[in-house]
Amino acid sequence: MSIRTMTRPAAMLGCAVLIAMAPARADELSELDQLSSATDKVDQGMVLARDQIGHGQLLDAAATLQRLMIVHPEALPAQLLHASLLCRLDDRTGAAVEFEALRRKDFKDQDWNEAMAPCSGTPGGA
Repeated sequence: MSIRTMTRPAAMLGCAVLIAMAPARADELSELDQLSSATDKVDQGMVLARDQIGHGQLLDAAATLQRLMIVHPEALPAQLLHASLLCRLDDRTGAAVEFEALRRKDFKDQDWNEAMAPCSGTPGGA
């Protein structure tokens, strides 16, 4: 059914819904632009992801890290943090796969142990 074939109140309601949705859409686009800009450089993306994790925004952090890994596939710190984050999100199978792939890379023991810590505890964290 198109707006032309709707009754006037229904058409007005449909237009009101579209108008109400417009600001949310603009906000989403703005957030995507910020994410894109923040992940242009590895260091900036890592700062954003760690900030998101610190504020409990784990899914946002996962999205940031995934974008960072797409733009910078060589970014080992992002891969390690992403694997660790998967444990916090209770995706232990995904984390195990990522950690296994990263095991052959050169990490400091402290960095590796810190990344593995959420995986050794109960679901959702250490």
